[in-house]
Amino acid sequence: MKSFPFLIILLIITSSCGSAKLNHQYRNPNTINIKINKALIIGVVADTDLRNLYEGTIKRAFKKRGIEAERSIDFF
Repeated sequence: MKSFPFLIILLIITSSCGSAKLNHQYRNPNTINIKINKALIIGVVADTDLRNLYEGTIKRAFKKRGIEAERSIDFF
């Protein structure tokens, strides 16, 4: 009998979880599309090896898209 309130609460919690569906996406018509030509990649990580890996990966991804990118570890 003590588990009955627990089961009721569990039933309420699980029944309230449902799937979400995007029906409409708003876009402000006054916004201007800007094409990025250059980017400075800044990885805020204390570990230098991890920062090198992160910034290098992002730089290669930008390069594939035709964006000139510079790693902050090389820049500063």
